[in-house]
Amino acid sequence: MKQLQPPECYGAIVCDEMDLDQGIYWRPDGTIAGIEDFESIEAEIAALDVSLKDEQADLPFKKQGLAKKVLQLAFVSFFGDYQSFFAYFTVGDLQGSTLYKILHEATGRLAQVGIHVISWCGDNCSVNQSCWQIILQNLQSINPFTGDPLWPLADLPHTLKTTRNAVESSHENSSKRLLRRGRFIVWDHLEKLYNQEWQRTNRKPGLRVTKLTDAHINLTPYSR
Repeated sequence: MKQLQPPECYGAIVCDEMDLDQGIYWRPDGTIAGIEDFESIEAEIAALDVSLKDEQADLPFKKQGLAKKVLQLAFVSFFGDYQSFFAYFTVGDLQGSTLYKILHEATGRLAQVGIHVISWCGDNCSVNQSCWQIILQNLQSINPFTGDPLWPLADLPHTLKTTRNAVESSHENSSKRLLRRGRFIVWDHLEKLYNQEWQRTNRKPGLRVTKLTDAHINLTPYSR
């Protein structure tokens, strides 16, 4: 990462997970090739450390798990255009405590090169929520390496996407419907609005009120 000067050096660590193909194959020597889960590696290192300190301790051999996702970390400046991915970890079923350790170390490493992390950002999944709770309990919203405020935040793109997906699963004839101030919020309303606009603008171009497109209404596994 390049050397940043104030105020550009103030920003957030943004974390996100990318799904991996868990396909494996056999090597010629009979071993299995795959991507090792970071958390199982961490557990094995901890077990080895215990055995080295206590020669009588039994070293447990756990079944190695294949990683399901790649955890990506990026630094995004709050006061400039600078953004850069700086770390990747393979993970299985990531736990909030493990994510906390990763982000804590990353914050310290960035502080060593003059970067002030004042926020950890991610989507609002259960793993991140668990991690945010640990932050508030252990760090009390303070960066321990720089003394700056440190706030866990749900980034806006993920928040909007999560909200959109929740509305998409809410339908008039479904038992699962969103309710706000005594009124239901259902995806059917957006579909009807889009269809009405499409029919009207086909007859009289230029009368569109919204910017809804087919991609907004007919979601795919990729767009979700």
